[in-house]
Amino acid sequence: MISHHPHEDMLIEYANGSLPAAESLLVASHASMCGECQYRIADFETIGAALMDSIDEAPIDETSLRSVLDRIDGLADETATAADEKSAPAGLDEETLGLVPPPLRPLLTGSLTSLQWRRIGRGLRRAALGTYGSGKVSLIEIRPGGSVPAHTHTGDEYTLVLQGVFHDETGDYATGDVAYADPDLDHRPRASSDGPCLCLTIEGGPLRLTGPVGRLLNRIVKG
Repeated sequence: MISHHPHEDMLIEYANGSLPAAESLLVASHASMCGECQYRIADFETIGAALMDSIDEAPIDETSLRSVLDRIDGLADETATAADEKSAPAGLDEETLGLVPPPLRPLLTGSLTSLQWRRIGRGLRRAALGTYGSGKVSLIEIRPGGSVPAHTHTGDEYTLVLQGVFHDETGDYATGDVAYADPDLDHRPRASSDGPCLCLTIEGGPLRLTGPVGRLLNRIVKG
C-alpha cells in the first residue's frame, strides 16, 4: 500500500502544466503506480478547465502577449528532451518492464542491466538518466541492508521507490512511495535487509556529505 504521495501543490502544478520537467517525470511515474493520485490529478484538471471556462474574454496587449510567448518558449526548451521521447527503447526485458513505470522508460537507453551504472559507495550504485531544467534524474540502487552515506542537500530532492523498502530519519518508504528532502534535512537512507532498493531520484542540487568521514571527503573534493 502506498503511504507517501507527492505534495498537493506538486499535483496541482502537474495538472495545470506548470511543474518543471524533472518533477513532472516523478509525478507521472508515481501516478502510474497510484490510483489515488490519478484521481486527484484528474480532479485538479477538471477544476482548472472549469476555471478557465469561467474567465471572461479580454483583449491582450502586445507586451502581455510577448511575455506569455517568451514563457512558453522557455518551458518548451526545458521540457523538449523529455517531451520528444514518445516510446520506450525496443528490447526492454521483463525485469525492466516490471520495475520501471511507463513514463520513465523513454529515458532508458536499454534494460536496467545495460545502463551505465557507476559505483558511488559500498553496495551503492547510480545510473544517470539526464538533467531536465534544474533537476538531475537518476536511478539509485542500494544493496539489501546497505545505506547512502549521511548527507544534506543544496536543493530539493524527491525520491520514488521503484522496488524494495528504505527508511531514514523521516520514516519508512516502500514501492510507490515518494520521499521529499529539503536542504535542512540531514539523513542516511538505508535499504531493508529483505532485498535491494531501486529508486528514481530528482536532485535540485549536489549532495553534501556529513559526519566525520563525509566532512573530510568534502574538503578533499574541494581541493
